[in-house]
Amino acid sequence: MWAVLNNAGIIGRRAPAEWLVKADYEEVLAVNCLGLIDVTMAFLPLIKKARGRIVNMSSIGGRVSGPGLAPYHVSKYGVEAFSDSIRQALFLHQLVRFSTELYKTFCRGNPVSPVDETINLLYIQKRQSIH
Repeated sequence: MWAVLNNAGIIGRRAPAEWLVKADYEEVLAVNCLGLIDVTMAFLPLIKKARGRIVNMSSIGGRVSGPGLAPYHVSKYGVEAFSDSIRQALFLHQLVRFSTELYKTFCRGNPVSPVDETINLLYIQKRQSIH
């Protein structure tokens, strides 16, 4: 096996963090982070044997958090950490991590909404204030 592309992802419930419950986090973590880890670990022996590549799709949400998407951000920070850890532990220079930044994407078939546009603008403002 030459490559694994981990690209599954969901946004989950959008709400202020204090309105969320543990199950909201578990749902998003199961797909975005733990699913990625399961797939990577299942195919890792074949990838190593073929000297192949692992490609993990991440997000700007794994570097900068914004309001209303706490479970998503937690999961994407996890993807970033796992990708860094496995690369360092296994010296996998073939591990490629993509961050989608602020591209318009479709999640669960729903187009980007005005709420998403507002959140994206907040991300941009926060990111600019960091630099």
